[in-house]
Amino acid sequence: MPKGGDLHHHYSGSIYSETYLDWVAKSNHCIYREDDKTLNVQKYRIETRVSGLSDAAKALCITVSEIRRNNEFYRELLKHWSNIDYANHYHEQPPPDRQFFDTFGYFGPTANSYYNEGLMWLKNTAISSPLVSNQRDNIQLSVLLEFFEKIGRSNSVGTDINTSPMIVHCSAGIGRSGATIAIDMILNRIRTEGYDTEIEIPGLITHIRSQRSGLVQTERQYEFIYRVIEYYVEQHMKQTQNSPDYMNMR
Repeated sequence: MPKGGDLHHHYSGSIYSETYLDWVAKSNHCIYREDDKTLNVQKYRIETRVSGLSDAAKALCITVSEIRRNNEFYRELLKHWSNIDYANHYHEQPPPDRQFFDTFGYFGPTANSYYNEGLMWLKNTAISSPLVSNQRDNIQLSVLLEFFEKIGRSNSVGTDINTSPMIVHCSAGIGRSGATIAIDMILNRIRTEGYDTEIEIPGLITHIRSQRSGLVQTERQYEFIYRVIEYYVEQHMKQTQNSPDYMNMR
């Protein structure tokens, strides 16, 4: 996450340091206000086993409300927790990503029962409100589809997926990368099975998310997937209608 005091720059599902601080307050954990070598205490570190601390160590704890009233300490804490400013981690400690992944057990979906309903809502929204099909949009879609066609010609994934795997490197924007992967998979399926094949995009998204969580995140990305495939089919239909065989049939 590139903005604010972030814990982990561009990690999928990463959380803001401010949000992590809320969790610390809710859990009644300790954040040390200063270093103390005799007590093995390091400034800014979080102690989760507060009940086992000595009175001297507890005296070095600072509450979240106190942190937020102290602008200088608050700013330095967020800077210290930020992966962007990793060079400022002047003492030995677990790397930020380990601290992040250790919190996975404390966060989860708000309601698993509505996952499929949410995907269907995104699908129906994308279908009912497609992107504006103007000339500029079509030009951009043509360039993008040309790129996918080049990939398809150079990597015959539809023929033998084991001999030419698709490798995706995502330095930022996993949602956008997920949309790109979904489009590529749909185009490959159309190439191998034909234009009459049935494609369930929500099911496809669920499948790729099982391999990498966070792929395709926003409503706009869902709309984009539908628009690209719609345009691809539209161009095929135009070519078919303009072909000599089709003209003779009419």
